[in-house]
Amino acid sequence: GSLRVLTIYLAGGATGVLGATCVNPNLIIGSSAGGYSLLLSNASDLIVNYETSTYRRYRSITIGILVLFDIVYDIVHVMCKKKPQVSWQTHLAGAITGLLIGLILFKCHDNTASRKSIFWICVILYCCLVIAFIIIIIQIERCTPSNQMMFQYRYFC
Repeated sequence: GSLRVLTIYLAGGATGVLGATCVNPNLIIGSSAGGYSLLLSNASDLIVNYETSTYRRYRSITIGILVLFDIVYDIVHVMCKKKPQVSWQTHLAGAITGLLIGLILFKCHDNTASRKSIFWICVILYCCLVIAFIIIIIQIERCTPSNQMMFQYRYFC
């Protein structure tokens, strides 16, 4: 119920910040990663409970349209360099987190062996994602001169 939704929201926000910090930490503000994680967690629920879901076709179409329009908006916004800048990295990391954590947390009405496989694959993928982000952040901090840290963040050794 509510605890699962809160977990998805907070995990999406935290992972979104980690993902954006790897590319451009100056754009992190707001809670959009949590929102994206909630949006894509709906797809997880639909995947897990597709056979028993009511209005599954409409839900699939609605989720697809929302995601498609938002991707197009982000691309147009980033290409035109309008203000304020959009941290598409945060959105992407939050969306991936929502999909993975949703597949981990949502209950399946048909508990099969394949469900357990999906659960463990998603746990491993999410842990690898977080560990990779942390390693990249540590590597960037280690290799970037301290006077360049705030001026230009993209310096790799």
